[in-house]
Amino acid sequence: MRKNILILIGVVIASCTSKTQKTELSPNPESTNGQYELRLKGHNGDRSLTVYHSDSAVEDFEQNQKVRDHQEILDFVVSTEIADARENQITVRTKTVEKDGTGSLHDFAFPEPDESIDFIYSSDAEVLRADPFPKASIFFLPPISLPSYDVKVGDTWTMDHAWISSNEGLPLNLNMVTIFKGVVGCGPFGKCAELEISGQVEVASESLQKMIRFDSRVWGRLLFSMEKGDVIWSEVRSQDIFKAKGNETRVLSCMVSRTRPPAPAESASTTHDKITCEPSIKMVPSPKLQF
Repeated sequence: MRKNILILIGVVIASCTSKTQKTELSPNPESTNGQYELRLKGHNGDRSLTVYHSDSAVEDFEQNQKVRDHQEILDFVVSTEIADARENQITVRTKTVEKDGTGSLHDFAFPEPDESIDFIYSSDAEVLRADPFPKASIFFLPPISLPSYDVKVGDTWTMDHAWISSNEGLPLNLNMVTIFKGVVGCGPFGKCAELEISGQVEVASESLQKMIRFDSRVWGRLLFSMEKGDVIWSEVRSQDIFKAKGNETRVLSCMVSRTRPPAPAESASTTHDKITCEPSIKMVPSPKLQF
């Protein structure tokens, strides 16, 4: 079973079109006692590209003996355009413009290269529509956990969301905690909230829990541009264990993303630097980035 829960940062709302600058990530000089509004936002016609890299180490066991192991790597670039921005909701047209790897992007709630999905989000990141996918699908898992109220550094909030896995039909439930770690300057992206996430995914059925074991924990960090209303960087790691009928699969994964300006209209290709991450059980450190 290949069940990667890294889709927590799957459908990133990227609306910045600023020019790239080499600006060091810097601490915000303002007081951390203030209140901050964390909301998805954008303007009609805003476009951007976000580069993703996923790396997973997979081990399969039969009767407590390891029978195989392999690595799964997937690189892809997602284009987003703000189709309709309103006060309390936003419509984002999402397309995958590059893909290198054989994994399914639907596992991450992304369109395949021949698809386009219009996501409608509330300002606090609830997925209102994701046609043609059903409401119980992974496509309705919020891309980021945002509070419905203003917060200050040190505040925490939770998210609880259930969905049905498309391949196995398992009812799954995510419980996640987000911590507002601080505010930093992100160059052309303005001020960013640094958020730390941690949580777990469980099979939401007592009868199935007697037949299978599914343990999944997820943790990571991300930078959310408060001025642009989008995620500009994230790194999320997960550790998944699935057991059924004497067989076991263990998956240690990581996914990293970075937002870039869109490619020139006359060129369909992208020239962004490659990004990488390494599957690890260690905590994700605070980012040290240049823009």
